[in-house]
Amino acid sequence: MELTHFNKAQLPATAEKLNQFIIIGKERLNAQKAKIRAIEKTGMAIEAKEAALEDAQDMADILLDAEVKLGGILYDQTSRGGSMVGKRGSTQSLPPDISHKTSHKAQTLSKNADIVEQVKAEARDKGIIATSDHVYKLAQKGKRECNIKKIIDKIEHGIDLTEGEFEVIVIDPPWPYETKYDPDNRRVASPYPEMSIEGIAKVNIPSAKDSSLWLWTTHKFLLDSFSLMESWGYNYKATLVWNKEKLGIGHWIRMQAEFCLLGIKGKPVWNMTNERDVITEARTEHSVKPDDFYKMVETICVGRKLDFFGRKARDGWIIYGSEMG
Repeated sequence: MELTHFNKAQLPATAEKLNQFIIIGKERLNAQKAKIRAIEKTGMAIEAKEAALEDAQDMADILLDAEVKLGGILYDQTSRGGSMVGKRGSTQSLPPDISHKTSHKAQTLSKNADIVEQVKAEARDKGIIATSDHVYKLAQKGKRECNIKKIIDKIEHGIDLTEGEFEVIVIDPPWPYETKYDPDNRRVASPYPEMSIEGIAKVNIPSAKDSSLWLWTTHKFLLDSFSLMESWGYNYKATLVWNKEKLGIGHWIRMQAEFCLLGIKGKPVWNMTNERDVITEARTEHSVKPDDFYKMVETICVGRKLDFFGRKARDGWIIYGSEMG
């Protein structure tokens, strides 16, 4: 089988034969890659390497075409909009020798034929060999970016009005720290896609005319927080300091504290006791606020309670955004 002599019209017509074509083709392509490495080691003429690379690129292109066609065939074996062939738990059986992983990847390529052509062209420009992994990563990146946009749009649109208005609101915005949003494998990044200050300002705060707002912030965004509070119609009253007990990072000084600004709108019911403006409690999971804070708010404040961008469920609170994290 000489891959460089194939075109799309000559590709096998069945899933089984296409799969075999791809398996054998990848072996031939690997051999061609080894030839290129050998040429580089022996220092042969640049023309020899360029010719070998062009052959490898031709092979890679036709293999991508084969995977696109395979994905289309596998998808067509189920009703459109039904369960995807190869998806774990599907009642549909795969053709012999085609794994769930192969099926999923091929169908992803088939649904992103435009990205396949983009990867082919970019590979030629960069002098590299296109692979299905390149296509798959770009497709997944596009999907993530689309999902992030949907989440931000939903946040900016605000809570469904059926939830009503709240007398007590805690908000911990996804500040723009420029950390990577990865909902599947996050470690340091926010459990929400970061938003610009302008985007956060557009968030619809479903506040009652008599209500309190507790706005969590850090050193970096402290000044922005005062402006945000004012834009949402609240008058600043106090700053709560959370002493996390452990040193954090910092460029000028090591950070150990986080802040929560208290704002008031109208005349909310207020049950003042002897709560102080400092909470000392060790930090736990990333972005999760101290339990003592919520106990304090529940003691002082009366009314319906909303935890906007909340990280965990709490009795007596509506958590908005937990399904996004």
